[in-house]
Amino acid sequence: MLEDEGEGSESDDDKDLSVFYISNEVHFTNPKMTSVVFVKRSSVVEADKSMQSQLRVMNFSEGSPYETLHSFVSKSIAPYFKSYVKESGRADRCLKQALATVNDYNPLMKDFPINDLLSATELDRIRTAEQLIFNHLRKIRNTKYPMQRALRLVEAISRDLSAQLLKILLGTRRLMHIPFDEFEKVMTQCFIIFATWDDEYDKLQGLLRDIVKKKRDEQMKMVWRVSPSHKRLQVRMEHMRRFRHHHEQLRTVIVRVLRPSTTMHVMVGQDGIAPDELTRTPDPLSLEAADASAIEEVNLAYENVKEVDCLDMSREDAEAWEAAVSRYEERIDRVEARITAHLRDQLGTAKNANEMFRIFSRFNALFVRPHIRGDIREYQTQLIQRVKDDIEALHEKFKVQYPQSKSSRMSFVRDLPPVAGSIIWATQIDRQLTAYLRRVEDVLGKDWQNHIEGQKLKADGDSFRLKLNTLDIFEDWACKVQQRNLGVSGRIFAIEITRSCTGRGNVLKLRVNFLPEIITLSKEVCNLKNLGFRVPLAIVNKAHQANQLYPFAISLIESVRTYERTLEKLRLILVNECGCITLLLCSTQVSYEYVTKGVVIMLRSFATLIEKTL
Repeated sequence: MLEDEGEGSESDDDKDLSVFYISNEVHFTNPKMTSVVFVKRSSVVEADKSMQSQLRVMNFSEGSPYETLHSFVSKSIAPYFKSYVKESGRADRCLKQALATVNDYNPLMKDFPINDLLSATELDRIRTAEQLIFNHLRKIRNTKYPMQRALRLVEAISRDLSAQLLKILLGTRRLMHIPFDEFEKVMTQCFIIFATWDDEYDKLQGLLRDIVKKKRDEQMKMVWRVSPSHKRLQVRMEHMRRFRHHHEQLRTVIVRVLRPSTTMHVMVGQDGIAPDELTRTPDPLSLEAADASAIEEVNLAYENVKEVDCLDMSREDAEAWEAAVSRYEERIDRVEARITAHLRDQLGTAKNANEMFRIFSRFNALFVRPHIRGDIREYQTQLIQRVKDDIEALHEKFKVQYPQSKSSRMSFVRDLPPVAGSIIWATQIDRQLTAYLRRVEDVLGKDWQNHIEGQKLKADGDSFRLKLNTLDIFEDWACKVQQRNLGVSGRIFAIEITRSCTGRGNVLKLRVNFLPEIITLSKEVCNLKNLGFRVPLAIVNKAHQANQLYPFAISLIESVRTYERTLEKLRLILVNECGCITLLLCSTQVSYEYVTKGVVIMLRSFATLIEKTL
């Protein structure tokens, strides 16, 4: 406001007071106000051109606005336009062109669903409105809407999207104050919106490129640069999400480490089959009482970030956000230094490698922190070498193969058949390999497969596990059994011709017609079914028949063995004591009669006969 005071001998009461207002808007104040309006002819006033050529000047005098409007239109604009029509005759053509342009753009701009976005009060509704807008924008294929204006329209929609997201996020919740689960839910919805924009914009951009190719407009090659306003918000929210993930991970692990607990120690046998001893002892790995303030330190560090408006995109608030994150990191560094010192003390006093592995399994979630990961790298290298040696020992154990291993002899003592024993042996090696690779995860963390040493060990473990595939062993056994003609048919007894012990001629021996392979087959089927394999039905039927005859066949085998031993003793008696010949011959004759009756009996008939007798 400027005051213009009169000069001369007039008194203060007689002076005229003039007030000037400067504004970038044109509006009516009162009838006694005179206004001068300067209107730019173009969007920018250039310094190297005269002001007269770049401005239009309009005077609004005192009086009614209706009279002012009538004066401008009837006395100035109308005569000027009529003279233009008379002089050029181009007004009709320009009007027709303008109407044609309006009609062409109308399918795109009519019923444009921008209000669905601007009125959205929930994140899900924003995503739905986003899809509706991009579906509507595909109508551009039927118009001649300029590509540059279409891209600027997309930028304008992005600004509205960013403003509406901020309105919802700031109006209903403070992201850094809400619980982590709710924070993650909100972030997931927001990033679904961002991903939807990217997908829909890629489709729209492909459509615009096809339109340009059809028009063969060479000048449209470099016009695809769009600066969506919501991308800044997306980057900030990605930073916030990553920050809270790291903070929550650090806080959770520290709480877990600090929590006093008891540890269950399991002593596992050499083959890793069953635990032999189970004890519960206090866990020595929790932090000492002096370090219990680490949780409080982490929470106080997070308070620095809660004080900042993290969604404000202004330069000042961006600097405030960075400063808050820096203060947070400084306090966290002090906490990490204390945890690292405690961790190194624990590793330094560990009695053996197993205890070191247990310590690493407790703290490995903290290895995403560069400070902690760098300070325990030497111990990681030592334990990874231990895992390599253990896996190499497994390789050597596997090279010996099952028939020559100690496990094979133990399986024989435990009455385990060879195929089932070899499968159990390979399964035990596979379990030990899995345990060793789990140790790698304990040492390197959950992303151990992305580590250089982890990648090598994983590749080695995968190739080794292919050699331990028990399905190949089972299929090879099933194929061989089906090719062989194993069965329980035929007579009870069979006569074998064997060479005499004296070397003079051959002798005939009585044998029960029940092969040892049939007994082994029955055991194999029973154990393989317990191991979860699907044994073919034909083999199961053979094993079932063998199981039915097995007790009778074993009894007959023992009886024949006893009979042969008795005959051998009788021969000795016959040689030494001739007086008992009559009695011995009678007993022998009775035995021969029983054997003679059994020779003609079939195995299945014998089993049926015994079952009926019992």
